[in-house]
Amino acid sequence: MTRFILILVLFTPSLGIAQSPVAESALLDSYVAEGLENNLQLVQENLSVDQRWTAIQEARGQFLPAVSFQSDYTLAEGGRSIYFPVGDLLNPVYNSLNQLTGSSDFPSNLENVNEQFLPNNFHNTRLHLVQPIFNLDINHNLNIREHELTAQEAHREAFKNQLVKDIKVTYFNYQQSEQIVEVLAQSEVVLKEVLRVNKKLVENQKATKEIVYRSEFELSQLAQQQAEAQQSVIAARNYFNFLLNRPLTTPIETEEDQQALPVDLSIDSTKTQQALLNRQELRQLTNIKEATLEALKMQQHQRLPSIAAVLDVGYQGFGYEFDDNQKYWMAAFSLKWDLFTGFQNRARRQRFALKGKQLEQQINVLEQQIQLEVNDHQQQLQAAYTAWQATRQGVRSAEQNFTLVSKKYQQQQASLLKLLDARSTLTRSKLQTTVAQFDYLKKAALLESSLGVAVLEAGY
Repeated sequence: MTRFILILVLFTPSLGIAQSPVAESALLDSYVAEGLENNLQLVQENLSVDQRWTAIQEARGQFLPAVSFQSDYTLAEGGRSIYFPVGDLLNPVYNSLNQLTGSSDFPSNLENVNEQFLPNNFHNTRLHLVQPIFNLDINHNLNIREHELTAQEAHREAFKNQLVKDIKVTYFNYQQSEQIVEVLAQSEVVLKEVLRVNKKLVENQKATKEIVYRSEFELSQLAQQQAEAQQSVIAARNYFNFLLNRPLTTPIETEEDQQALPVDLSIDSTKTQQALLNRQELRQLTNIKEATLEALKMQQHQRLPSIAAVLDVGYQGFGYEFDDNQKYWMAAFSLKWDLFTGFQNRARRQRFALKGKQLEQQINVLEQQIQLEVNDHQQQLQAAYTAWQATRQGVRSAEQNFTLVSKKYQQQQASLLKLLDARSTLTRSKLQTTVAQFDYLKKAALLESSLGVAVLEAGY
């Protein structure tokens, strides 16, 4: 019996009040940094940003001249032709001239010509240059791509903010599950000792056997709780490693000595304004709207013409000679002016105008959602802190009650039922304290994320 009381005294302090919430944890910060570097979805977000950047480079390239090497070589036979009776027209004239001059200077044996339109053994090898001179579509396209890049960067930053929150919340879930497993394990030691003592009491005929059955039942109930708690540990570990892109079974280190979290429980309206300035979701939607308005301007400017300069320099002729006779250059100016397109441009302008109004409404809705979210998370943090403080006091009371009841039970002044109830109350209060502590930490992480400062707080 003395050993039983010793175990109760030894284990009661070790199940004491949970540690204060943490404000800064070097280990957690290192995990956040690892997640921001290795998370697979974040890698995809970075690739999407890179793709948007290449689209900007492509849009800028449209301002520069486009130069291409082109070569055509044709073989043809038949088809349309033109008949020109050169011999019939000129041979009599030349014969007369030769007779008058008494010479043969003028050819009198010219043949008639039948020339086909399709050129045979003909090539056109050249450098083809096109330089836009006036084309507003190029300017608008570049502006659209820049807004799309900014929107994609904002989407990536919003995901980072969400990722930091998920890493912290999952880390706290893991710590909470581990502490619950520890509390239940220590409770198991106490219950096993109670069972051992009860068996001794029955053997010495100082109690009936139902106290043994009750102790065994309590142990079976505890085993079920332990299995569920252990499953929670595994689930939290796996998801945490998934976020960090590590093997799922990688062990997670935790810190015991942690700095106290400064308590800021005030419901401050300025935090809402801070969130509206920091949240990247708003920046993303705003730039998508700007890209849409830029597309609208592009359609409005379709009424204006586009002008370009074209230059060809190369060789052209029959056979690949590439001599001075085949050398040529040709410059031209091209103007395109769409006068009527079947009302397609008007329909496009209406579509982009309606999309811009829709995005404006989405921005207004998102602002309201952010304000509601920040206010709700402030309320939740305040309630979580109050609950955590209340459970700490409950643990102290439950510890004192368990100590008194265990002494009375040792002196056979309290029943087993009362002892088990005191033990159950103590375990439950310690579990509630653990849950309340980490619930407070998770609520703080949620508020941090809703303010849009999760990445800033992590130093990224």
